[in-house]
Amino acid sequence: TIEINEGDAKIIIDLASCRKGDTRTRTRNIEQHSKKRQRIEVKPDESKREELLNERLSYIQPFINLKDSSGDPSSRKECNEGQISIDGHRYFIAEGTETVRMLLEQSSSKDRSNNGLLPITIHSILTKPSPFFEDPVNLRGTISNFFAEYFEEKEDATSTNSLPFQIIVASEKAMSKVVGFNVARGAMACGIVPHYDEIWLKGFLKKKYDDSKSNI
Repeated sequence: TIEINEGDAKIIIDLASCRKGDTRTRTRNIEQHSKKRQRIEVKPDESKREELLNERLSYIQPFINLKDSSGDPSSRKECNEGQISIDGHRYFIAEGTETVRMLLEQSSSKDRSNNGLLPITIHSILTKPSPFFEDPVNLRGTISNFFAEYFEEKEDATSTNSLPFQIIVASEKAMSKVVGFNVARGAMACGIVPHYDEIWLKGFLKKKYDDSKSNI
């Protein structure tokens, strides 16, 4: 889990802008960003914070400027309705605490694979502090229930069992700055669009056919 404020949100947007365009454009953007930072007296703690945000940028990037879909086509573009493509990866955004809760439930469920469907993979969650930590929403409690195995204590203290997705807890101002509009809802989630291809379809239909024969 990482917590961000309005200042962090500005850094995130600057870092994301550096990654736009082709390789040559990205190199130029990074150089311009470096020169800009050199002109400003950056404290060691601030530099470490920027490094941390840069490491987590891939988890936050799908939420950036959701209002404007006119991003650079080689970096970010709208594909099918409700989907976002970033550097070849396809994502969808779920908005609202109840929608996020349903997504968490579906992501942890074994029923999808039993029914031949591909699993839903959550990439990251962007949430305000109150719906994450406090009742009645308490998404943290929801996550600990649906992903209980990640919260079990390990006999080996050196072993890690981190959640399969990143959680970003942001102030209301930071969240609004990231997504590009005033956020009324308390949470959003970014999921990876399942890749349903011809091979999957043939296997799915075969399973359904075999299941129907066994039930006769």
